[in-house]
Amino acid sequence: LRQYHQMTDIQKIALVTGASRGLGYATALQLSDAGYHIIAVARTMGGLEELADAIEGNDKTITVAAMDVTNEQNLQQLCRSIYDRWGHLDLLVHCANNAPLLTPASQVSAKDFDTVFNTNTRAVSRIIAMTEPLLRAAPDGQAVFMDDPRAGEKFFGAYGASKAAANSLVNSWIEETKN
Repeated sequence: LRQYHQMTDIQKIALVTGASRGLGYATALQLSDAGYHIIAVARTMGGLEELADAIEGNDKTITVAAMDVTNEQNLQQLCRSIYDRWGHLDLLVHCANNAPLLTPASQVSAKDFDTVFNTNTRAVSRIIAMTEPLLRAAPDGQAVFMDDPRAGEKFFGAYGASKAAANSLVNSWIEETKN
């Protein structure tokens, strides 16, 4: 973990995965503007440093962690660090995603299938398990997971299947934690 800008006030804490570009990057910026301290996770440090520069330029705070959400040990270490530092997590926004090349369902390679499921489904399962205690420790912990309406369309077979499985996990978790 790399800490940018010293926190001066008690802030809400938001973990954003896939934060080095795209939806994760934009989400982290918006949440920072809303007053959250951002814990930004992505595989590449370069994109995270750009995000940190943008957030710090607005006199906000950010902590970055260059890691792959499919690595269970790194995810455990991240969650332990969050617990040790803040004791809770107010918001999880999971944007990390793998979208393989558009391929007919009959031609998806085993490697691509495994990669997309490891990133889009197994990581969701691990993130749910590891962040739930942190979210429960917050006064009003919340989690947001991204779905994709293209899942299941032509040439989106492996991707669509991985997103459908992830969506099923998230929906079950919602039902299990309603109270």
